[in-house]
Amino acid sequence: MSVEFTVVRDVAGLRELEPAWRELAAAGGAGALFRGPEWLVPWWHAYQQVLAGELHVMVGLSDGALVCLAPLYLRTNNRALTKVRELRMMGDAGPRPPALDVLVRAGFEDKAGAQLARAIAELGKTWDVIDLQPLADPSRVRANFVARLGAAGFTVESAPASGGARRIALGLARASTEDGLTIAVSGDAAAIRKSMSALRRLSRLEWAERDEHSPLADAEAAGLLEEVAVALGREGRARVATRDDDAGEAVAAALIVDDGDRAVVLAMAVDPEHGARGVAERLLAAEAMAARARGRVALDVVTGAHEYPLPPLPVSRQAAVAVTIWNDTTTAAVSRRVETVKRGARAVRETPSVAAAQARAAWARIRSAATEVAQYQRMHLYRGQMWTRGI
Repeated sequence: MSVEFTVVRDVAGLRELEPAWRELAAAGGAGALFRGPEWLVPWWHAYQQVLAGELHVMVGLSDGALVCLAPLYLRTNNRALTKVRELRMMGDAGPRPPALDVLVRAGFEDKAGAQLARAIAELGKTWDVIDLQPLADPSRVRANFVARLGAAGFTVESAPASGGARRIALGLARASTEDGLTIAVSGDAAAIRKSMSALRRLSRLEWAERDEHSPLADAEAAGLLEEVAVALGREGRARVATRDDDAGEAVAAALIVDDGDRAVVLAMAVDPEHGARGVAERLLAAEAMAARARGRVALDVVTGAHEYPLPPLPVSRQAAVAVTIWNDTTTAAVSRRVETVKRGARAVRETPSVAAAQARAAWARIRSAATEVAQYQRMHLYRGQMWTRGI
């Protein structure tokens, strides 16, 4: 059975795919919500303008049925003093879920991975770098896709990615006797919007403590989270939990969504004045109990600006990875060398003697590459226009 890939470049094409896309995501188990249209289509509406991106969704069909979907987008980014054309994974900006991945039907992992690599390679030099993160690990289709591109001569790099989650196993969760916890009714859009406003307020306070701007205060993030929370809330799959003080003022809030057999704390904030009083731990303990009552087996707490204290339950870390694939364009070569210098500079702070020598060598390579790019053999006047030759 062969897999043929086409590219979807507009929202109308995505909408046509939604039923099959949702079915394919649901067949993948945990992570279906964040790899399906319920999350990625609202995300695209929220971030398309600010990212100046273009849809580049790779759709794999076999005998007319959807068997693979790589939700990519293309953008031009000012990176390393050059304009780099990046292929990225939808959902990688703003509030990020525990991990993203390529969707594939069971049994098609190897064939779809190989054909996806071929389709990407056939795009030629229309892109400089593929930057994918945060990605679930392991992923058989991605491993095959990356291996094929590496064998085709592309430069592949992988590393741990920021993000991921801490997973709380709910088998031992017990009912909490704590009071002061208010839960927004899942199907009540007005209650969810009110609680989301409290979450954004607490997030601003939390980040102001470090003199930084809250990511939840951005219009794109606020709109995305509220839209998803209200839509899923109508189905009983989203809730906003707030813990109040004696005056009835929210001092902690969390947005929780159900994704298959797990629940995910997608966003959370605590008033800095109450951060040391165990408020976060009690809120998460109550949500663990509530998730277990809904039949969930795990509660994933997305790793963000803070790693809040977790309740005394079994916890494991769900790591995410980043994969970077460089094309053989001149822009990619310069950008890659600058990225190497940046890594060396970061390492200098930890191992100065060794990393400094590596950074100096990388900087020499950058100067050499920049000289090659900047040289022009001669200028010509042709039909009244200046043009260059031998760049």
